[in-house]
Amino acid sequence: MTWNRLISFSPECQTFQGLSSVAVGPNGSPTFSTTKAFTNTRTLRIHATLRIGYIFPSTMTQIRTGFWINHAGPTVAQTATLFGILLVGGSYLNLRWNQSTSEIDVTLATVPVDSISVPASLAATDTWMHIGLFYSADSTSGRFILYVNGVEVYAYTGDTGSGATGAYMPSAYATNQNWGSYLYLDDWFVDGGSGNSEGPPPAARFLFALPNAAGDDSQWSVFPSGSNYQAVDEATFDTDTTYVYAASSGLQDLYNFANVTLPLGYSIATVRGIVYGKKSNAAVDTELKLVISDGATDVESSAIDLTTGYTLLTATFDTDPSGTPWTESTVNSTQFGIKSSGTF
Repeated sequence: MTWNRLISFSPECQTFQGLSSVAVGPNGSPTFSTTKAFTNTRTLRIHATLRIGYIFPSTMTQIRTGFWINHAGPTVAQTATLFGILLVGGSYLNLRWNQSTSEIDVTLATVPVDSISVPASLAATDTWMHIGLFYSADSTSGRFILYVNGVEVYAYTGDTGSGATGAYMPSAYATNQNWGSYLYLDDWFVDGGSGNSEGPPPAARFLFALPNAAGDDSQWSVFPSGSNYQAVDEATFDTDTTYVYAASSGLQDLYNFANVTLPLGYSIATVRGIVYGKKSNAAVDTELKLVISDGATDVESSAIDLTTGYTLLTATFDTDPSGTPWTESTVNSTQFGIKSSGTF
């Protein structure tokens, strides 16, 4: 059996575009912070905020998710959410940290169904740790497993619903149910699948890079003016202020990117391109492809459908353009870009 990536989120993008939010407190959205840099230069800072997550394209009977946190525990006498899964029917399966009882509570549709003492590995404050979760749907023998730094610390067996339709990062649970100042989060992903064995999710980290120079192809037009790469080199995309556009199919833009540096002990599993794009005519089947190139070989992703509003578009490349596993050197020497596709 296999896992399929549903969402990869890096705070370095400095946007919630493509994500979902649910109001749980009065204090607005999480913020992008440089206070406690981890993989890159920014993390997501969470206190009492909107619940930020992702709605799946279809119902999942299994998910696994992983993310890194650095926390100060919940605010005194309050309960904060460590993670939430949106189930078919609209209820949530939550992991909540009750500061008063020093317990992790499992709640289903706000009803407590189980609890454990906060594990020592999770209780460590001002320390970066990896949180992993495994979810499998069943009305009686469903599973909801918590891992800290790759070690299973809790497993719930019981009613986990008939499937998951979304997943949500740590947040306040409701008004005045907050994290202490503050919880910092980095490198969140969710995989979906079925029939997979239980086990800790990978402790993934997402190196982030932006275009910093023109590549071999600059076939798209630029608005309002300047070099193609300069219209797409902002970390938080600026919607219609600067962009590149294509008026026909088969046009390609390639860009050079800033170098990445691997953390000690890590290797590169995949490279994932991220683009925000749209089309101007809803009645026309205009598409977009993501491209990687080593100067000799271009590799294109499958065509991605567009809508008339900006959408987060991604594609994963498991090997470099020559078909061999990625290394830091080949990532840094590869050009990444886009290609117009479909009808115009």
